[in-house]
Amino acid sequence: MKISLGSKSINKKNILLKEIKYNDIVDIICNDVNSGISEQPLTEEETIQGARNRAKNSFFVEQNVDLSFGMEGGLSKINGIYNLVCVTAIYTKDGNYYLGISSKLPLPLKVSNEIEKFKEFGVVIRQYQNNLSKDDAEYHLVKKLIDREDLFKESIQKSFLLYSKSKLNRIAIIGISGSGKSTFANKLGKKLNRPIIHLDKEYWTSDWKAKYPVKEDWNNFIKELVKQDQWIIDGNYRSTVEIRLERADTIIYFDIPKWRAVWRAFIRVFNRKQPFDKTEGIKEKFDLELVRYIINYPKNKILSMVESYRNKSQVFIVRNNKDCMGLLSKLN
Repeated sequence: MKISLGSKSINKKNILLKEIKYNDIVDIICNDVNSGISEQPLTEEETIQGARNRAKNSFFVEQNVDLSFGMEGGLSKINGIYNLVCVTAIYTKDGNYYLGISSKLPLPLKVSNEIEKFKEFGVVIRQYQNNLSKDDAEYHLVKKLIDREDLFKESIQKSFLLYSKSKLNRIAIIGISGSGKSTFANKLGKKLNRPIIHLDKEYWTSDWKAKYPVKEDWNNFIKELVKQDQWIIDGNYRSTVEIRLERADTIIYFDIPKWRAVWRAFIRVFNRKQPFDKTEGIKEKFDLELVRYIINYPKNKILSMVESYRNKSQVFIVRNNKDCMGLLSKLN
């Protein structure tokens, strides 16, 4: 995933990287852009505008990106006291914004009063901290106001959640047999409340006979299937991969080592009495034909195909259990 950030701040970049690194393809390009607001925004509305401007301006500096982020910190007065608020804006290729606004953290009264006198927040808050003992509970609260990490994390999570929700209606899960994609599809479907379609269940009878022996009939069935507004479809069936990817708004590719896929395909014969992803009555099988299929699976070719859809869909690559669990926790 290639991302632009409307700031040269290393601190902002590191915070963003921590929150969105659900797989190993994350490249953040930092751009020095104009926020279009004052150096010290004193309202939530101005802070939001600054985040929006940063996200959009950064996108047009570096257009070959998946997403563009703008992160802005500002102040907002509530009941006479200034509060710190952080905003993250995501700008997408289709011109949409997804905003995340953090909780408000009240400033110490003395600091708030200095802001009323048009003093600079960064200077005043550090001076205030210097007069505190590190053993003082207030010291740690003031530290949060200075580094802003927790508030920016919250705003990033909220903005990315809104973005993800807009892209999680039609999810295509593909990858080598034995990679764990069916189990993942089940968990994700329950979490998102999306209908789950296992292609093995649609294609095979209980005695491993094809329901659609004619390729054209199978392809037409898939074309009708993907017309639905919401679905999670897992399976390979290379003749229909592009049909599914063309319609999907989210693509998840399980790219695990072939030796691991063979092992998992072997042990599931003993672990599954009734495979949940196959027609009722069918039994898991492990034979030479399956091993050959896994060994000959064109991983690099499929990966290249998946990568070609990044301009229209959000794409995730899963290479191990850590990636799998991390992605499942991120997609809400």
